[in-house]
Amino acid sequence: MSAKYDLSLYLEEKPEGIQGYFEYATALFDRSTIERLSHHFTVLLVAIAENPDRALWQFPLMQTKERERLLVQWNRTQHEYGKSARRVLRFRLAPPKVRKKP
Repeated sequence: MSAKYDLSLYLEEKPEGIQGYFEYATALFDRSTIERLSHHFTVLLVAIAENPDRALWQFPLMQTKERERLLVQWNRTQHEYGKSARRVLRFRLAPPKVRKKP
């Protein structure tokens, strides 16, 4: 089965709650990416249900643990460099050479 669109979300209301699934182009998305998207969507829906009067932009897409990993742990890029480790990149932009036609 191939997806009609790059990414689709299908929802259905049932007596036990809302159920749904994502349909996606496997050439564009990995299963793990869609699972992460699904989890983020679920976090958003739960937060909206718990606080229906809040503005949409105030709701989280990630749980605290994941947000901490993304914004703090993975973002630790500072590093002390001594003078001997300093590198300078110099470059000059030059116009491309033009071929002359005979």
